[in-house]
Amino acid sequence: PQSHRPVRGRGGGDRRDADRGPAREGSRGFGLGSAAAFLGALLALVGGIVSIPVHGLADLRSTGSLALGALLLVLYAARERAAADPLARLPLLRDGALVRSAIGAACLNGSYLGLLFVLTHHLQTVADRTPWQTALAFLPAALPLAVTALFSGRLIARFGAPGLIAAGALLPFTGYLLLLRTPEPSTYATGILPTLLLVGGGFVLSFAALNSRATAHLAPEERGAAGALYQTAVQLGAALTVALVAALLAGSAAAGPHPASGTVRPDR
Repeated sequence: PQSHRPVRGRGGGDRRDADRGPAREGSRGFGLGSAAAFLGALLALVGGIVSIPVHGLADLRSTGSLALGALLLVLYAARERAAADPLARLPLLRDGALVRSAIGAACLNGSYLGLLFVLTHHLQTVADRTPWQTALAFLPAALPLAVTALFSGRLIARFGAPGLIAAGALLPFTGYLLLLRTPEPSTYATGILPTLLLVGGGFVLSFAALNSRATAHLAPEERGAAGALYQTAVQLGAALTVALVAALLAGSAAAGPHPASGTVRPDR
């Protein structure tokens, strides 16, 4: 007859208990405390940044939000270090290629969204364009990446990730310099479109290359965690840069119009 005695594992425990173990461990949560601390830190930092031009740096609403953000980041780091199964594998941040790629992608994405924020303000408040017209005006920066995304692997295989990253960093930088030639762009065709085309070209060349460079050298079992850190950095760059740009625009508006500023002709 078949025995109904519980099967013991190597540790002497009941096999049925071992089978229930992962369920109990999984039911303890999904790192919600760490996630809430990190999200709260980001919200507090963004709130503190955008309140500086309105209330001043010495105001408690500014310094308090920034201090709260810093404290929540410390809490997040402490929880992650003490967790048996942390939300993020922070030791991966010692990997130089991953960190450099994450910073590069954060700067690329953050500067791009900051640019769109500034141009949206110009086109809708100065050039009196509708939201649909503004969206269509941004297509030259967005379409190239969407069209060439399927061929990004071929580009990396042919030209190599380092060269594509360098070229992809140079193009947006050149575009931003062109946009800064005057306090405000004169027309869309000569003042805005060249910058959008250069930024779009930069994304085509470097965005996939940065992603590949960040994780390609890692062991397969580490790539998922490394990819999560990389994508978090990309989104952090977007959130913090847009907050900084909004603060700068608010401070500029509070200071009054620039004496040399002109208007953006609709150029429809």
